[in-house]
Amino acid sequence: MHPKRLQSPNAKRPKVSNRDMDGLVNAAWEQGWWCERGGSNYVKCYPPNGSRMIPIQSTPSNPRRARANKMAALRRAGLKI
Repeated sequence: MHPKRLQSPNAKRPKVSNRDMDGLVNAAWEQGWWCERGGSNYVKCYPPNGSRMIPIQSTPSNPRRARANKMAALRRAGLKI
């Protein structure tokens, strides 16, 4: 569990307007990641080990490859999908 999640147990995950990207944020949140709203419709996802931040766009520019690219980045950071 990410340290910020332990500090604020009543925090809720940020919502994303794109359904596919919202599913990725939900999967990260359920596995103990910390997700917070960034600027310009981005959600910043931090893994529990604190290795690196993965930004997720609310409205991806290339919807055909956006989900696959973010899934690969989240897997490299340790998310079990």
